Amino acid sequence: MRPHLLQRELMGPVTNNRNRHHARRGAATLKVGTHNINGLRKKLTLAMKEWARLQLDVVFIQEHHISGLVHEMELGLSRRGWKAFWAFNNVGGGSSSGSSTSGVLIVVKRNLVTSGALKIAENSLKIWGPDDGRCLSINADWRGHKLQLASIYMPNDAASQKIFIESPLAPMKTAAGQRLTLWGGDFNFVHNPNLDRLSKRAAVPGEVPGMYRPPETEHTVGKFWCDQLPSVSDIWRHRHPTGRMMTHFGGRSAARLDRFYIGDDGTAYAGVNSRIQRPRRENGSFLSDHCPVVMELAQKIIEGDRGASFAPRLRMYFASENDLVTEFITWLASKKAHMPINYKARLKWWRRLKRDISRKVFRLNGIQRARQRAPVAVLREELEELYTFIEGSDPLAAATSLAALPEARQAVAAAEEALEEVFQLKQKRDWIHNHERPTRALTGQLNPKKHQGVSALRAANGEIVGTAIGCARVVTTHCAAVSAKPTTTNAAQNLVLDAMERQGSPVLDSGRAEVLGSVVGMRRKWKAMTLAEAKEIVSHLENLEGEEQEEEEMQEEEEQEEEEMDEEQLAEAMAAGQEDAEQQAEQYDWESGQLNAKEIALQQQQSKKDARKERGAAGGSQRAAAAVATAVGAASGSQRNRRTGSQR
Repeated sequence: MRPHLLQRELMGPVTNNRNRHHARRGAATLKVGTHNINGLRKKLTLAMKEWARLQLDVVFIQEHHISGLVHEMELGLSRRGWKAFWAFNNVGGGSSSGSSTSGVLIVVKRNLVTSGALKIAENSLKIWGPDDGRCLSINADWRGHKLQLASIYMPNDAASQKIFIESPLAPMKTAAGQRLTLWGGDFNFVHNPNLDRLSKRAAVPGEVPGMYRPPETEHTVGKFWCDQLPSVSDIWRHRHPTGRMMTHFGGRSAARLDRFYIGDDGTAYAGVNSRIQRPRRENGSFLSDHCPVVMELAQKIIEGDRGASFAPRLRMYFASENDLVTEFITWLASKKAHMPINYKARLKWWRRLKRDISRKVFRLNGIQRARQRAPVAVLREELEELYTFIEGSDPLAAATSLAALPEARQAVAAAEEALEEVFQLKQKRDWIHNHERPTRALTGQLNPKKHQGVSALRAANGEIVGTAIGCARVVTTHCAAVSAKPTTTNAAQNLVLDAMERQGSPVLDSGRAEVLGSVVGMRRKWKAMTLAEAKEIVSHLENLEGEEQEEEEMQEEEEQEEEEMDEEQLAEAMAAGQEDAEQQAEQYDWESGQLNAKEIALQQQQSKKDARKERGAAGGSQRAAAAVATAVGAASGSQRNRRTGSQR
């Protein structure tokens, strides 16, 4: 059998529906891949190169064959900008490759997560099934889509596959709720064996020699799938109802085992290219016997939001040439003159017009580039002509050309350098508009600098000051004016004194006030007081404080003596009181005389207490005087500091 016929038989008809499935042309897409890697530990570097070549954003991995510590794998993925979500086979059991550590994995480009373009819901990672590492799902939001992303590796035999569909796939679909299901993986069965499976056998008349396709009947597991999960669709089969494509190639068979399923409400936004990515040889061996399958999900247009246009920009470099601009405007006017009136015909005309505009712009850009290169071409021709004269037989022409050669070389070099600068600038602009990726360094360079201080202040004269030095001067002047003002005013002091008088606060008697002076008066005199006067007042107050301490000691001794008075002393006082009472009221009997004597003794004790209160009041006034002395000392210290500062 010829190789190209076998390739055509395996691949089926090749069509290019790359953009046909998009909701609108040029829409932003999320590129998702699924790949049965058949062992990731030794293939991590090659696998990441393959993902980069395919420009994938999310990858579903099956049979990673990793168990236990994954620190090295996490580190390797993180260095290349991937974030991983793991599911391990912790119960044993075989895979198609005979390994008991199959496991599935979902990796996401880290910059999508950090930039907020793809938001992964917290605590949404869930491993479904009996902890055998066959089904893993996460919830994510992307451009209007609320997604349930799942990586699935189904068993091989039909009985286990039906059990797997009942649980965990059906419960996982129920748990998705309103989210759009997007499942990818190795499902190990096909819905239509006639289209999705191929095996070798003896040649049969009427068939392709050496190849066998099962009859066009639906597989039992495929029918069971449709019964249990009617609202999810095989996106490739949905786009290519009669197409043939194989993703797994064994020794004697091939089948389309790797595919994507999506909810019916998302089929309008999803699509898979009809041409599959074939296995690639890396370092002399294939990465896997399964091919990576890639699908694209277009952004969802929300009502009221026109969305951002991500169509490739049409660069009009010819705008620097006036004659080319005039030609383009004239051409557009001629096209507009033939615009149909009918609505449907106008839509068709508009599609053709867009293609014609692109071709016209490309042609005019080519003319502009040729004009840019024309001076360099002329200088190169002149330089080549000098070389021809130098190599010719005319000695006079050779000498003249040799003398002009350095200047010609310099002119060619300058022209080429100027042309290279133009194309370098063009390349940088194209990269910024088409290939820019959000990074901290680039964002820090391109974003405007944020003002760290006060942008402007209004001065006392009403002028707006915007410089840093001017703002500092305004603040300093304002603070100095505040500090120069008196701490209190007479009106405020009078209000405080009136409030104290209304509340019945204790007030010094006139004699004591004259000696010490009122606190308000002392405050008024502090500024005009000399240091010698302040020292004299302080010494006087210290003497008063000493006298107050002596009186307090005498008072404590008297109180102690009174406490030591016993009943006999009290009885003597009562007897003395009784004699006084008998002299004052002889008409009372003994009992009444005894009561009067007791009252007289109590009166004497009360008189002594009143005397102690008076001494305590005097001590309080002396303590107030001590407080005033402390304030005077502080005032004298501040006055000394002011004098020292003025001397400096």
